[in-house]
Amino acid sequence: MRVGAPKTAYLLLIIIIICYLPAFAGWSENVRLTYRGNEIMPQVIARNDTVHVVWDEMGYGHVLYIRSTNGGETWGSIADLIAPSGHFASSATLNLGEHGLLVSWFDHDTIQGLTRIAIAKSSNNGRSWSQPSYINTENPNHFGFPVSAVKGDSIFLVYFSNRDDSTGLSPLKSMYSYNYGQTWSNEVTVGHYLAIEPQPPRMKYCNVALLLAFSCVPDSDHFNQLYRTSKHGCRENMV
Repeated sequence: MRVGAPKTAYLLLIIIIICYLPAFAGWSENVRLTYRGNEIMPQVIARNDTVHVVWDEMGYGHVLYIRSTNGGETWGSIADLIAPSGHFASSATLNLGEHGLLVSWFDHDTIQGLTRIAIAKSSNNGRSWSQPSYINTENPNHFGFPVSAVKGDSIFLVYFSNRDDSTGLSPLKSMYSYNYGQTWSNEVTVGHYLAIEPQPPRMKYCNVALLLAFSCVPDSDHFNQLYRTSKHGCRENMV
């Protein structure tokens, strides 16, 4: 089922470029990249003069990508990373590592009625993309908000499980691959989010440590949690 974009307001995906001038450091004019009016959750990664942008298309279930090779002055065509028909996607994460670009997202196969995590890769700086590969969690159709982080041959996935475990609480789960997605570990429980309405987690590398942060809402109080690990996806400690 497709849901139309709101009539009263809509989101525009725009890019703003910092201009460094000898006497003045400011912002350029906005550059409008899309015109459909239903783009949400944009993410940007830049290296040298190449800028990569990924976003979700609200209501249509697509993950879209565009790039600029001259620092944002001009932009290429938009690529749809959801190659097969009958798939509905959301919650995309954009990564740039030693092997190139990697995007992960929450994928619902409407034909099979199966929800999994999907991954697409580009080894040529975004000029072309692989067909999506799919990772099954231990609770298909009962998880949400997957995010990813990449370093070398390692890919790390974290997501909320929507089914309580033996503690009676809903766990935050993790999976990892040491061979760039060829095989995957079993699920690891990172913690329990104690949340009525969990917010999307965030995960990034900082030197040799992998940092995971998430915010949740137990009853009426908001709080943030930060996990740090140097053991490649195994929980080490909470900060």
